[in-house]
Amino acid sequence: MIINKVCDTVLIDRTLGACFNPNQNSDSESKPSPSMLHPTHQARSRESLERLLVATEALLARGRTLEDLKVAEIAAEAGLSVGAFYARFKNKASLLPMLQTRYGEQVRELAPVYFAPERWAGRDLPGRVRLFVRLALRLYLRHRGLLRALAIDWRSWAPERIQATHSSRADFHQQLTGVFLPTADEVRHDDPERAVLAALLFFGATCRDVLLFSRPDHPHPVHLSEAELADQLARAFHAYLTTPAP
Repeated sequence: MIINKVCDTVLIDRTLGACFNPNQNSDSESKPSPSMLHPTHQARSRESLERLLVATEALLARGRTLEDLKVAEIAAEAGLSVGAFYARFKNKASLLPMLQTRYGEQVRELAPVYFAPERWAGRDLPGRVRLFVRLALRLYLRHRGLLRALAIDWRSWAPERIQATHSSRADFHQQLTGVFLPTADEVRHDDPERAVLAALLFFGATCRDVLLFSRPDHPHPVHLSEAELADQLARAFHAYLTTPAP
């Protein structure tokens, strides 16, 4: 892994925006709406849709980028025809909102487990930092190909769509800060909650740069194993929270 220039992007709980309806093609009158389909057809359509999403993420996980993927490759990976792809998506870019929604749902399903009080009970600030870093890195590594594609797509978003995303993420941020606030007496900042939010920002920016956009040709590479990266990130996170202002 190589540390490069930090770049900050929003990756969780985005709105769908102007997404192409996966149940229609451009000739909407020639296709029945989902409410008109037989239940068997609806189930089959949902299954095909999920197969296309799973196939795309699998290809991205192998180091491919959405830019160089071909629709035929996605369809083949899903065991479907190219026509089946275009019956659900206008183009490759139309996959991203649904992939983001699917990922956001997975994260929300994990939230009760990750944020369960018993998981954090009895841990001091260093223990909470180490556990958080381990869990967060696990998510980044498991979905790094998808997250990279979403980060690139985010740069083209309109400001109002980004603002809507920030609003939708408020509860998630509250859960994250809530992990650390029980040990606020160990935080050496006037506003512990704001300090935690800043530490999360620095952590996320570094993870995105190291895990999603690392380049082997960086002039000053710092090679870190996964364990070393986790250790260094935990040290930096904890040091920021516990170091008084200069």
